[in-house]
Amino acid sequence: HRFEHELIALPGISLNPSKEDEEELWLRIERLTESNPPVPGNELLLAWLEVSKKPETLPVLKKAVQLKNIEDTHNPEIQKLTLLSEYEYRDTIEVLFKEYITTQWHIWAEEEKKRRRTIKLYAELFTLKQQLEGSIIDTQIELMWGMGLAIWKTNEVCIKYPLITQSTEVSLNPH
Repeated sequence: HRFEHELIALPGISLNPSKEDEEELWLRIERLTESNPPVPGNELLLAWLEVSKKPETLPVLKKAVQLKNIEDTHNPEIQKLTLLSEYEYRDTIEVLFKEYITTQWHIWAEEEKKRRRTIKLYAELFTLKQQLEGSIIDTQIELMWGMGLAIWKTNEVCIKYPLITQSTEVSLNPH
């Protein structure tokens, strides 16, 4: 089950999007894909940055990089590793890193978490559609849309049940 307040702020989800000339539509979910973290504009920071595609994993600075990755030089020592702790522009890298985290990465991570919740819901409904069509399990199941909410609290449990229920169908947009 999902509640309206859980869905309304997610990207790609529309509640009651039907128009007069369409059949009744209560929920529309776009098929979204994961997005990549933002790329910093500074090449120097890019060489030191280690970013995960997971929005829960904060980027980190590498402890060392090869000199050829940060300097355009014909120096024969280009295979040498340079430690961040010994790098002459370390303070600049750390300032650029903090700026990247606050102005780009955090914004992406918050939106990407919401986006991935939409992607997960889409996948769950797609699987449910297959189940309803009988291609996964033999047990009959039914999808219901509930409106209003009755709440009964006892000492042991809290029961939440919709006041009005309507049988619904899941369909894919052919386009």
